[in-house]
Amino acid sequence: MREHALTLIIDQFSNSCKSKILNHVQEHKTSMVRILPVILSALSLRPVICAVSPSPLNSETSRNEVMPAEDIGDPEIPSSSICVDGNCYPKIFVPAHDWKPILPGQDLPGGLSIRINMETGLKEARINDEDISNSSSNELVVSLEDVEPSIDDYEFSNDFQEIRGIIDSHSTLSPHNVTILEDKFDKVMEFAHDYKHGYKIIVHEFALLTNVSFNENLPLTLRELSTRVITSCVRNNPPVVEFINENFASFKSKIMIALSNLNDSNHKSSNILMKRYLSILNELPLTSQEFSIYSPAVLQNIYEQNKNDKQLQIKVLELISKIFKAGIHENEDTNLVLYKRNAENWSSNLQEWADEFQKMIQNKSIDELHTRTFFDTLYNLKKIYKNDMTINRGFLNWLAQQCDERQSHLDNGLRERDIEQDSFDKKLIDSRHLIFGNPMAHRIKNFNDEL
Repeated sequence: MREHALTLIIDQFSNSCKSKILNHVQEHKTSMVRILPVILSALSLRPVICAVSPSPLNSETSRNEVMPAEDIGDPEIPSSSICVDGNCYPKIFVPAHDWKPILPGQDLPGGLSIRINMETGLKEARINDEDISNSSSNELVVSLEDVEPSIDDYEFSNDFQEIRGIIDSHSTLSPHNVTILEDKFDKVMEFAHDYKHGYKIIVHEFALLTNVSFNENLPLTLRELSTRVITSCVRNNPPVVEFINENFASFKSKIMIALSNLNDSNHKSSNILMKRYLSILNELPLTSQEFSIYSPAVLQNIYEQNKNDKQLQIKVLELISKIFKAGIHENEDTNLVLYKRNAENWSSNLQEWADEFQKMIQNKSIDELHTRTFFDTLYNLKKIYKNDMTINRGFLNWLAQQCDERQSHLDNGLRERDIEQDSFDKKLIDSRHLIFGNPMAHRIKNFNDEL
């Protein structure tokens, strides 16, 4: 009955509208185009309303009503699986509210929290839950914060606007698009080394550069170019370093996760990108409170799995030297005690790292800067651990040869004096017996000087 009454009302309304519309059209023929939407809207009212089937109010399911357990089916498991040594698991990662390890080759759904377990070195993921605290020292969680780019125009606004437009408008980049993006990044690269230009680029475009750098769906060449821009801007530019450190707190954590992912990919081109990431970490400040960010398991895996890439191994040892050196000052015993505690908390394999430093420092291909860096690390480790740290014969032979060469340089009055170089040479010569040998031998050798 209600439906019949409603239909009559609609018919009357429709007829009335048609009559008024026709009269109006006759009077204002020139305005017919303007009222055409009104005609269409009026004529469409009846079918829309009549199409709604009248249902009893009590038959509607409440939004808060819970479905019976027997009506809920089992979760759908993807048909495609990955099998390793007879053990199979889903190709698509099935998340939960607890951390679960990401198995090799699994694809991750969007919106998950990801971390690297500091104890196992494994990547883990879970459903993103803001109520769960991520403050544990054994967790490395990806932060989702972003900084909006500045709307102020500057020298490279158009270049980055084109980069942003191409990436945002194409789900899959064509070879032509990739070539355009590479040319744009190369153009910006020419100015990234400049002190002022580098700062402007980072302040305006750091969010875009990091998104490209960490986007695993983009070609490695683009990711490497974007990361190289960041590296160029950061190097020898304290204001840039300060800006990143203050505004992008999770940047270092994201780099460590990206390093782990790249190392697991076993892609040859990924080594170049890993070197860029390590270079950035070596430029950014580091405190002992941040030790938990730098997973020793991840760095050890990178080092051991890339034995044929000496440059990559040198980058890893350079970062570890920076970690060991954080917060230490020469000739302050209190800091040496703190150094020992921080080093032990960070890694239980200090002797293994000491062995690698001893081996690498004997490599003739490394330059003087790396020789100093690696020697200072060994110097501090041996000074603190004394009898607990083993020094091999090969390193002692290298040290003896270095002492002879550097002493001859110090005694040569013809060459121009380099105070920093002379200071290091004296430290190395004195350490042969005082740190790495018998202190009494040093006193006997320098007996005449004491007189």
